[in-house]
Amino acid sequence: MGPARRKFCSIAQLRTELVRVFGFDECRGSTSGPCGSAATRAFWTFRGKAQPCPTSCCWKRLWTTPPGSWATSPPDQYGQPTPCEGFDVQALANHLVAGNPYYVILAQGGGPDLSLFARDQIGDEQPGNVYARGAKEVLAAWQSEGALERHMPLPGAGLGPRIADLHLMEAALHGWDLPTATGQDRAGDPDAVRAATQIWYGNYPDEIRVPTGMFGPSRPVLDDAPALDRLAAYFGRAV
Repeated sequence: MGPARRKFCSIAQLRTELVRVFGFDECRGSTSGPCGSAATRAFWTFRGKAQPCPTSCCWKRLWTTPPGSWATSPPDQYGQPTPCEGFDVQALANHLVAGNPYYVILAQGGGPDLSLFARDQIGDEQPGNVYARGAKEVLAAWQSEGALERHMPLPGAGLGPRIADLHLMEAALHGWDLPTATGQDRAGDPDAVRAATQIWYGNYPDEIRVPTGMFGPSRPVLDDAPALDRLAAYFGRAV
């Protein structure tokens, strides 16, 4: 057995770990040099390849419709495990719902509030109803001027991944996890899946995923498997 892998389910949790692994915070506010904004932006656009932002209609379909039918899953399914290790259906649904207010804050230029993920966001309501309310708010936030161009700031200096790209991938991937756990349709919206695949597939290097433990190694998948199945396998899910 190899060393224990640290487990990160939330994209948001990766930022601090990347700083620990790669030492970005050693730049101490520098805007030039190896960890300055130009260098980190080049890294996070995957070696200089500019990645397109999804269109507004793609965002709208992704967030105004809860992925799959997990949003109406009966309570007796809440304790079922999901492909996101350590999260059952209820915990991951709460995590996905909490992502909406989390990304509203980031889209508006605020700082990360990880406490949102520790709170019960659903209560006695149907997850889909809570998700739908938050989806309207996050959609409006992403449609505000400059929101899609914001990058995650790295502590100390430089810019990390584009926040919109993180949200897109997290919503798409967890939108596969939950329907998979509940035995429902997991194909996802074709345009949203296509956008997430174009931005992330083949572009997330092993030197990031292995040290952080956020995702396991890519897994085999049939060439003719649905697009979201292939993306899930790329990020270490067993398809």
